Amino acid sequence: MTSPREPGAAHARFGKDAFKNEILSELQTILDSTAFRTSPRAREFLSHVVHETLEGNGEALKERSIGVSLYHRSPTYVTGDDPVVRVKAGEVRRRLLKYYAENPAPVVRIDLPLGSYLPHFDAPAKPASTDVESSAPAQVEAEVEAEQSSQRVVVERQRKLWNWPIVLLVVSAAIAAVFVAVGLRPSSSLRRFWRPLFSAHNPVLICLPSPVSYALSSDVARRSRPPQSSGDDSQLLMNTVPVTLDPDVLIKGRNITPLVEYYVNKDDAYALADVSKVLARLDQDSQARIGRDLTFADLRSSPAVLIGAFNNSWTLKMSSDLPYRFKEEGDLALIEDKSNPARTWRPEPQGRLGSRDFAIVARLLSSKTSQPIVIIGGTGMVGTEAAERTLCNEETLRKVTAGLPRDWAEKNLELVLETDQVDGSSSRPRVVAFSTW
Repeated sequence: MTSPREPGAAHARFGKDAFKNEILSELQTILDSTAFRTSPRAREFLSHVVHETLEGNGEALKERSIGVSLYHRSPTYVTGDDPVVRVKAGEVRRRLLKYYAENPAPVVRIDLPLGSYLPHFDAPAKPASTDVESSAPAQVEAEVEAEQSSQRVVVERQRKLWNWPIVLLVVSAAIAAVFVAVGLRPSSSLRRFWRPLFSAHNPVLICLPSPVSYALSSDVARRSRPPQSSGDDSQLLMNTVPVTLDPDVLIKGRNITPLVEYYVNKDDAYALADVSKVLARLDQDSQARIGRDLTFADLRSSPAVLIGAFNNSWTLKMSSDLPYRFKEEGDLALIEDKSNPARTWRPEPQGRLGSRDFAIVARLLSSKTSQPIVIIGGTGMVGTEAAERTLCNEETLRKVTAGLPRDWAEKNLELVLETDQVDGSSSRPRVVAFSTW
């Protein structure tokens, strides 16, 4: 076998550039195969080591460097205690064996030898299916044993530090992981909805707005309340207790300070936490972007989840051409049917804190950014909460999508949801309109 560092017969047969192109072509075929398409992390690992090798960085493909660049570990992390790279490399080797057992005559063969993270490339002169099939069980057995040995070393090293509460915690986490795995089987509604956002190279960006807030001066705070005891701090009270002003109190401009990117809505923050958790359970990396930290260049380079509606300018920009869109009439936020503007969905008369709210859930396979985007936003906070819970709960999402066309998972999708506010939280949402295209 050869690598780009050792041209050998393969380079002589193809020429250097042609051989590199054949490697990249074979890599894409492997990533799209049944052996790899269900594992974003395995796809990411193989793509990373192949591209790094072809770019002349093969010598740097060590366990620690891969852990830092792919799995966001600290540069000083202890590889002996965290075998994530070894385990993932073992999975990649097994998937490669499966792929070549089904495709025994490739133009170029890509292998990841045991004990190394530097891929080898070879151009077989003739099919070698018999050798592949006969050696596969032995290699798989050897790799499994290597991984089990690695795990045993880690467990033995940490055994003396464990106590019963920690053991119980670990066991509980393992049991929970089993239930998660069952709940997120490949055919699950959650996986079908989120799969278009999976990326082998870039994390999903979860984007929260940071609306402008305004702070009142301590002088206004003092005038808004009865005199406090000498130990009270007016500014501290103003930051923790709502200010109640007399209707006739005059506030001047010098008493108001704009606060830009100081705060995040709590419901949006809860949505960020839940969406991040679901993506992690689906084995997809994600990163948060808040306020002006998000740029159009970011959206052009990565899949994204936009949380919030009227407080998120990116949501309004990305949803303006959808079948259903957000709209404001005076102080009232609503959702409008673009093809029939007379058809609208409005919250109850109490406004954005009313007892009934509406939300839009949209998943665009190719948006204005040329990247997949998911939009989660309500006409009020309760609507946003209902939309987020819909997309983060298997049972709820399955019921919501039950009435959609059978091929909804392969299309652009937009839903209008209705929910009731019950004691400040959303009830189970109902689909009042949908569109797929």
